[in-house]
Amino acid sequence: MTPSQPSRLAYIDWMRGLACLLMFQTHCYDSWLGGSARKTTFFMWSQLGGTLPAPLFLFLAGVSFALVVEKLRHKGLAPSQIARTTIRRGAEIFALALLFRLQEFLIVDRSEPEIEAVEVQGIADASPTPEVLEALAAAEAIVIGPSNPVISIGPIVAVPGLREAMMGSGVPIVAVSPFVAGRAVKGPTEKFMAAVRRPSSAAGVASLYEGLISAMVVDADDPDEGPEGVQVLSCPTLMEGADGRRELAERVLEF
Repeated sequence: MTPSQPSRLAYIDWMRGLACLLMFQTHCYDSWLGGSARKTTFFMWSQLGGTLPAPLFLFLAGVSFALVVEKLRHKGLAPSQIARTTIRRGAEIFALALLFRLQEFLIVDRSEPEIEAVEVQGIADASPTPEVLEALAAAEAIVIGPSNPVISIGPIVAVPGLREAMMGSGVPIVAVSPFVAGRAVKGPTEKFMAAVRRPSSAAGVASLYEGLISAMVVDADDPDEGPEGVQVLSCPTLMEGADGRRELAERVLEF
């Protein structure tokens, strides 16, 4: 009896593991360091390892691509199906790479470089899951949290069919402004608002949700005028601890 051939190539997996460790060191460990820690001898030597992931991943990508195509051909898949499969896998890897770059921008650079524009790629090919659609249809109210309206909430609402499902639910849709006393509590929300040519205010956020929300919760200390065309609840929105989060949630639901 002929012994079965292993389904995986060990040397490929070992090299992938090495590349992942080097990638972690380059994009995560280094990104968490700052100030004097980035001037140590250890840090300078660690940069040598940071030059290896890219060529190693390129080598592995070429080898893996050839192996995957050959495997799919043996399964009898049509060339069009093989192309779709390989393109999808490449898109997934590219999306992960973008996430690595985003965390470096937010943590290392502290969002200091100017944001010129925001583009969400691949959103046209996305779709809400049946579970999401069922939850929206059964909801008694929909609350949009005080997250970044450009890069957090915006891409979610932009998923084809999601906005329509929210509006078709027939329930109140309330947004909570991310600005407290006229400023973002954390993160580069103000810079992203400037990138999409909107004021850093509750009214600016409401304009991004125009036609979707029926009401908005704004901070009581917000110096700017509230949005027009929707109901407005003014109350303290800084959520300090579990009690603060619970109190704001109760106010929003009562509203």
